[in-house]
Amino acid sequence: MSDVDLVVSGGKVFFKNMLHDGGVAVDDGKIKAVGKDGRLPSAQERLNVGGRIICPGLIDSHVHLRDMGYSYKEDFRSGTLAAAAGGFTTVLDMPNTLPVTDSLQTLSEKLERAKANIHVNVGFFLALTEKTDFRALPLCIGLKAYLHSEREEIVVGTERILEAVKMLPDGYPLAVHAEKNSLINDLLKQASRRNMGIVERFLYSHPIEAEVQSVKEVIQTIPRGKNIHFCHISAPESISAIMSSGIHASAEVTAHHLFLSSRAVIKLGAIALTSPPARETSTIRGLVEALRRGSIGVVASDHAPHSFEEKKSDTPPPGIPGLETTLPLMLSLVQKGLIDLATLIKAMSSTPARVFGLRGRGSIDVGEAADLTVVDLKSPWTIDSSKFFSKAKYSPFDGLEVRGGSWATIVGGKLIMQDGEPIAQPGTGRMLSRGSL
Repeated sequence: MSDVDLVVSGGKVFFKNMLHDGGVAVDDGKIKAVGKDGRLPSAQERLNVGGRIICPGLIDSHVHLRDMGYSYKEDFRSGTLAAAAGGFTTVLDMPNTLPVTDSLQTLSEKLERAKANIHVNVGFFLALTEKTDFRALPLCIGLKAYLHSEREEIVVGTERILEAVKMLPDGYPLAVHAEKNSLINDLLKQASRRNMGIVERFLYSHPIEAEVQSVKEVIQTIPRGKNIHFCHISAPESISAIMSSGIHASAEVTAHHLFLSSRAVIKLGAIALTSPPARETSTIRGLVEALRRGSIGVVASDHAPHSFEEKKSDTPPPGIPGLETTLPLMLSLVQKGLIDLATLIKAMSSTPARVFGLRGRGSIDVGEAADLTVVDLKSPWTIDSSKFFSKAKYSPFDGLEVRGGSWATIVGGKLIMQDGEPIAQPGTGRMLSRGSL
């Protein structure tokens, strides 16, 4: 009789922030043992990873799974399958849905729709609006405040943020989209009087100053001791303001802000628009350096799918699919020696787990949840959005040659995806909340 359900062997395990030859034994959804292959227990099933890296299950703290009224863009099934393909075992879903996730009723509907359709673990954010129902907080993983959005009904000011943080339990994370809405709207009015194209107008109206000013206003507003997370930071100046503030804050960067320049966006067109937008090459270098030295602690995808028709329209919404490209793009920074592998793994596992209170996830250790990502560092391939599991079949990175990515994704001890092929049925993932952790 076998001792455990699964042994993942023949690899290098990222254990205690170092790589060790060996594998991981899994039983009843938990990690049972970590060690040399010969010392691991017998198993009903064995997965030999052929020398690849066995990492903690990757966590994406910034994902738009859409569904509900936006299910034509993405739904829980397609989005979490894309997450599994990208190596993510847990994703945190943003609340700017249709309808907005700011009530117990809407959240309950999302939970019901997600339950039988998710391939990986999913936690949900509650939107901060003027009518947020704070009774939903225990069912969520965090509160999200938009200081700017194309949807004005979800935009709040710092006064509302101050009211909200006073109602949050100790340690409860507040995630912030920091761009100064009034400045952006003023610049949009100016741009409308000029002969500017769609992309040029967007870049003009979303300058670095809009982000930096907003970050500083949030810092001045938030009482000390609160858990604040700044989403998709696009400028080193914002990082400097956060680091010098003395508040308890974390910052995230996306792969597209590290790989897309504003010049590339002008060339590619609206297909590459994001909010905040891509910046100049010198700014990108500063972001990479901030990640390398640890001033930026989290790497996320900001997976924001839209239909191709929307992106090609006269009013293209910002956002690109990122779940299936983030890991290979980030591995290229490791291969170039710009960051080390340990920094990347922690920024995509243990740090987001700590920031958002995902106990039992984000590291490989006995008793932890058996969420594992097996990473291939060597195999070359070309990004092709037509093969995405996401409904969004477009990418500014189409045709880019990369090396490495996720080879296998294991959630709760179950193999979900291997070598690009789905293994498990939807419904395998768990829904995570502050109340359930």
